[in-house]
Amino acid sequence: VGEARAAEIATVIAGQGATRDALVYLRGLGVGPATAMKIVKKYGEDTIDQVRSDPYQLHTGIWGIGWKTCDDVALRSGMRRDDPQRIDAGILHALGDSVEDGGHLHLTDVQLTAIAAGLLQTDKRTIGPRIEFLAEHGMVAREVLGRRGPCVMLPWIQASEVEAAERLALLCLTPCAEHVAAGDR
Repeated sequence: VGEARAAEIATVIAGQGATRDALVYLRGLGVGPATAMKIVKKYGEDTIDQVRSDPYQLHTGIWGIGWKTCDDVALRSGMRRDDPQRIDAGILHALGDSVEDGGHLHLTDVQLTAIAAGLLQTDKRTIGPRIEFLAEHGMVAREVLGRRGPCVMLPWIQASEVEAAERLALLCLTPCAEHVAAGDR
């Protein structure tokens, strides 16, 4: 075997060692074999570091991995129930889930706090400060919506609503074709 081929074989074997280590690590966190393979396929040699740094990225980054699996991985890897990263991920998941499953584009602070606290099985008092943090960092949008009061939404929803309102306002200012033809302006 030549020097180049030996180096190639060594690289493959080393990569398999990293894959094996990642699979063992994920199995230790209760992740099933098929799901573990999806994770390793996505993150490769960086799997363990990626999962340790942000287990919630699995839910948003890999199709078919749900919130519950990510949360279980986070908790089994030693994350505290009141960890800000966990609270933030739960709030964002609650908002996304509200849009996808319920069709609700906005949630009042009270609604979001109750949903997120239930999802996270944590004290409601931990949710409010994290909503504020997420708003300050542009990860959620906040506005007062009439009698509903302060509401929270995902930023892309707010941007879509603003764009739709601007287009509607422009349409309202555009003369009607029959009035233009008759000389009315």
